[in-house]
Amino acid sequence: MAGELEAVFDDVTRKSLDIRDIISRILPRGHVIHGYSSAGSDRMLMVLETTEYTDTAPLLGFGIDGTAERALARALLTYAIREQQGLDYIEERQLPESREGALPPGNNNSRFDTIVWNGDIKLYQAGNVVHAWARYGSGNGLQPTDVEASDALTALELLADTYQFMNPTTRNLPAVSLDYVPFH
Repeated sequence: MAGELEAVFDDVTRKSLDIRDIISRILPRGHVIHGYSSAGSDRMLMVLETTEYTDTAPLLGFGIDGTAERALARALLTYAIREQQGLDYIEERQLPESREGALPPGNNNSRFDTIVWNGDIKLYQAGNVVHAWARYGSGNGLQPTDVEASDALTALELLADTYQFMNPTTRNLPAVSLDYVPFH
């Protein structure tokens, strides 16, 4: 698996990571971005092989940080580093890029961050359609939400737009905020 993708990520550095580009390359391969908030409110995002999450699922990428966007950037960076190094999988603490210099959790800076903070999310592709799924956000905010779009960012924005937040002022936040992402 790693060998066939190595050339795609052979020049990845912290300064060259493009979040949209990396996501558009990994989702068609069947890989899934999964995220949630820890008990301490740290956002944890990972790249997995399937949509089925377990605590023991092999990690293709992993990131933990104070916001969902920063954790996502870390998960994508470690995904690319793993590929670059020819590794099949990584462990949570294997690469310093997974957590080194992470900010403590604070206020939600976007609706995406709030959704991850509230519960599980998945971003995956089925055919030519990208799905953004959240454990909550439908049926008065208590049922799962699943939206479809042609690309990942549009799917995340659509999820943020259709999610039924318990706090109505959350609607004032941007759908996704890349302002605080360390690598873009």
